[in-house]
Amino acid sequence: MEKITIQNGKVLKLANVLIKKLYSVTLLELDEAINQMMQFIDVTGIQTCGPLITHVKGTYVTASGEVSVDYDIMIQTIGLTHIAGYDVKETYKTGKCLYTHFDGVVDDFHFAQNKLALYAWENEILTTGEEYIVYMENDGFHLIADIFRPLK
Repeated sequence: MEKITIQNGKVLKLANVLIKKLYSVTLLELDEAINQMMQFIDVTGIQTCGPLITHVKGTYVTASGEVSVDYDIMIQTIGLTHIAGYDVKETYKTGKCLYTHFDGVVDDFHFAQNKLALYAWENEILTTGEEYIVYMENDGFHLIADIFRPLK
């Protein structure tokens, strides 16, 4: 039995999305930015529905050898609220994507990401290099998440 199954042609559709755009951040800064956004949402009382969603748009290696990423942190809200420093989209929809669902130990998550890459390679499917992760549960040990990789 396959633990990780791949579907082709899935679309991620979101409504009333609050988006924090991050450019050229290191992986350490990324964790801090996610924590700050979640604390901001709690403090301001913004009502959310649904899980945290991340969107990796690109990864770069700086001249000093440090890895940085362009990243969006997204969450669906109840109603639209315009907030300085955040983008808001009434509807957000990806094109067709490769998709998989992961339910397991956090340390094994890379297997799902690698299987998506292998599936694309074996089937000569071109992806954009972007990745959306919908975090349904993450307690630091156990992770339930959906991964979407947009097709070119």
